[in-house]
Amino acid sequence: MEGIEKSEDVTTFSEQLTPEQTRLEKMMLGLRRSRGMLLTELNEGLSHEQCVRLDQRIAECKERKLLAEKENRLVLTAAGLAVENEIIVILSI
Repeated sequence: MEGIEKSEDVTTFSEQLTPEQTRLEKMMLGLRRSRGMLLTELNEGLSHEQCVRLDQRIAECKERKLLAEKENRLVLTAAGLAVENEIIVILSI
């Protein structure tokens, strides 16, 4: 507490994430929200080929009723909530 009270850095652990790890973390947090995640956010920083692969994987998840698209946002369905971690693995590039 003393360090905090003196506004000192009290970090005991930190982790450097790769761009892909950062993207997946944002996706995990974004899809968990009730309003989901903007589709444009999913493609940020990806090459054209990666965007094509991601779009194919999203389409597969939609066909399986795990994801839905609403107002340019991707959201987890009730079935998708139960298997969210697996969906993130599917959507990883």
